[in-house]
Amino acid sequence: MKRNTFLRNCFLRGLLLVPLILGMVGFLKEYPQEYLNAVYFSLRLYGMEYDLEHITPVLEVARWTALLATFTTLFLTIKSISNAIVIKWKLLYPDTVAIYGTGSAAHYLLEDISQKKIRRKVISTNVFVPAHTHVIMLENDDEAMHFFSENLERFRAGDCVYIQLEDFSPHVLNYSGLALYPFSLSDLTAQLYWRKQSEWICSKCYETGSVKICLIGAGLYGEKMLYFGLLSNIYTRDQSIEYHLFGDWSEYQALHFNWDNIASPGDRVVFHSEAWYQWANHLCDMDMLILCEDDQQVNLHIAQRINAILPKCKFSLRLGDDGILQDKFLPSQITLFGSYNKLCCQEFILQEQLIEDARLQHKAYMQAHPESNIPAWEELDPFTRNSNISSTSFEKCNVPLIKAESRTLNDIELLERLSELEHIRWCRYHYLHNWSYRPGKKDSIHQTHCDLQLYKDLSHEARIKDWQALSH
Repeated sequence: MKRNTFLRNCFLRGLLLVPLILGMVGFLKEYPQEYLNAVYFSLRLYGMEYDLEHITPVLEVARWTALLATFTTLFLTIKSISNAIVIKWKLLYPDTVAIYGTGSAAHYLLEDISQKKIRRKVISTNVFVPAHTHVIMLENDDEAMHFFSENLERFRAGDCVYIQLEDFSPHVLNYSGLALYPFSLSDLTAQLYWRKQSEWICSKCYETGSVKICLIGAGLYGEKMLYFGLLSNIYTRDQSIEYHLFGDWSEYQALHFNWDNIASPGDRVVFHSEAWYQWANHLCDMDMLILCEDDQQVNLHIAQRINAILPKCKFSLRLGDDGILQDKFLPSQITLFGSYNKLCCQEFILQEQLIEDARLQHKAYMQAHPESNIPAWEELDPFTRNSNISSTSFEKCNVPLIKAESRTLNDIELLERLSELEHIRWCRYHYLHNWSYRPGKKDSIHQTHCDLQLYKDLSHEARIKDWQALSH
């Protein structure tokens, strides 16, 4: 996208300069040493004025290119003015979305919103417009944060701001009164993948109680696949899901302190020190094999190697850009996921229905506990807000599947089971962010909480909170 913009700008500048240069060259051949007159003559060509009796080939080319340059400039000027008018008109509507970015992800989102005709769109590259919903999708995290900080005072109270941050912790962003929702393509890739696999994993957990998952890739995408897998794949108290991880996970492993608690009560996270190909004879024993390296070419290379040595082995392959395949043959046992043109849509990036459900759930919880002085949704810190969104996502995606597998339970038993599973999710969310158990009140500074313990050890009051989370 940047290359196309650069080439376009070079062409336009060249088109404007060529008539000036050719006009001066042609004029000086006829009238040597008349430099100022040559400049004046060449500039007049842009106004379609030509008063020389003798026309040389060079001057003829200069005359027509000057005409083309003039009309091109007029066209672009009129287009720029009309675009500004259209933007002003669209901003009159309260549901307008402003998309900042020129990359492929921003382009896919723009196309999706345009085709659904649910919203009137506004796209603006690095230029702030006073819309009510802002989506910042710039080239990297530094550019996105710079744009956000530079325009922070221009956002209005009540505005929704979505900002794409791939390698920047969203929990350090805390701006009271501003509905700020960081997102990343790696997050969306993992969330959508586990959502699509949820029915099969749930059924497997209730049939055998055991699922073996292998992740090859220790980068950003691998970490997010593990993170959201641990939060999403919670279906029974007695399940045993094993996550076998290959790659250099040493930093990630060291930066998380509670691995014994993260996977409790029955799951396991296994960090393999050997390379995946040294464990190749066990790959077909996995229920799920997922290639999720950050580099798509590396993923393709590993896929080809696995397919060569284990032609019957089924696995999932992350490819953000489907075009990278071109004419390459893709065996039927390989499933693609993570395509950017499917991820970058209104449903997954804006998640308006999910966020609204989470907001209503939080409001109901506030009303049930007026004595706790719980902050309003807009005043929540990102960590707590994301925890509530995670809880709502669990309720919408997992609870219907669990209910379908728990037909023999009465209503009280079912609520008890769902509450325990929700508590497991809540604990994992906190453990994944290095919270730990300590009696007493919640301490956000030292990241401790008295409810970070097994469900059976909770007080009756704490259990009621989990029931209420699933009752609204």
